[in-house]
Amino acid sequence: MVRFKETVGVDGQLPRITRLARLVMLGYFGLWLVIVPYIIFLDSILGNWTALSFASLAIPIYLSLWILWRVEEKEILAEASRRGFRLAELRKQVMHSARRTKFAWF
Repeated sequence: MVRFKETVGVDGQLPRITRLARLVMLGYFGLWLVIVPYIIFLDSILGNWTALSFASLAIPIYLSLWILWRVEEKEILAEASRRGFRLAELRKQVMHSARRTKFAWF
């Protein structure tokens, strides 16, 4: 990964991933900042439906950010494979071994 970042990236970072990470962070923390005034102002109007209405707005936003992150991750792995880096193979190995890990409480 370090060699890939040094080859493709700028200052040790991948610009596309950095921009996307900022967008995801802004979306996540932005929704947390919006929820307080949303609940304060709409609780008297919507009552018990306030939390459900906010969830109906927040869940699609979070889901779309997650999907956007996954798509970008796959594009980066595909680009790394085209350039001769084995990041996709290494990721599969890590994910496979992580799925097989037995935790102490099981």
